[in-house]
Amino acid sequence: MEIYPMRRIVLVLVLLVSSLGVATAQLPELRKRAAQGDAEAMLKLSEKYLFGFGVTENEDSSKYWLKRALATGDSEAQYLVGLQYTGIPKDARQYDEGVDLLQQSGEQDNRHALLRLSEIYRQRRTGTDSDRYYNLTKAYHFAVRSAQLGHKEGMVYAAECLLTGEGVEQDDSMGVAWMRRSADEKQFFPAMIRMGELLLGGTGQEHPAPFEALNYYRKVLASPAANVDQKSQAKIGIHEVDKALKELQNVMFEAGSFLPPAAFQYEIRE
Repeated sequence: MEIYPMRRIVLVLVLLVSSLGVATAQLPELRKRAAQGDAEAMLKLSEKYLFGFGVTENEDSSKYWLKRALATGDSEAQYLVGLQYTGIPKDARQYDEGVDLLQQSGEQDNRHALLRLSEIYRQRRTGTDSDRYYNLTKAYHFAVRSAQLGHKEGMVYAAECLLTGEGVEQDDSMGVAWMRRSADEKQFFPAMIRMGELLLGGTGQEHPAPFEALNYYRKVLASPAANVDQKSQAKIGIHEVDKALKELQNVMFEAGSFLPPAAFQYEIRE
């Protein structure tokens, strides 16, 4: 399952740049903090010199503060630079350096770095340097580590690996458990929609659970935070639950089974 790594890289970099565009009046304080060893301040100075925010654009000064930030061993600095180097690398050497930085960050339990490593190791046939790292076993390893640290997307990818047996022995029950954690604990809409599909299909359980699936779809549909595409998927899911229940009723009628009145007391179609 792909989680659109390039889209996230661009978004993170845009948010990072916008957050670093502080006023020139703050420069003295920023330099003071950087001189005192504040890695975040060093990163901000590096970005300011790189893009000319409140200062004269100077690539050498940008590199200087970037190296100073990395020298602190700060996990977030390693992650952000690794993200940049693997997102828009100048060459293969810089890409490899980015992967190394992400690994260093991941060793400090940076869940975002671990997820990015998982994305790198699952990509192939992209025509980029990422292809050289393709290894589904490692992709699962980094995904499950990020999931254990609470990353909602790490939970989803770890779940999909377990459901398909990619990079790890297939285990439907464990896959559903990870997906449920992302859906319930993190309220992650893609996981909630996927849980609906899994429950309706009876994956990892003794029998299908259409009404539980319906609850997930309705939560997505009712949330103002869900986007148009997610709401559309939820509507489709609700339709599938409705269809499945009607098919079950027809089968039971044809078999002459007794159906209690409660079996018809539901309103699904929105």
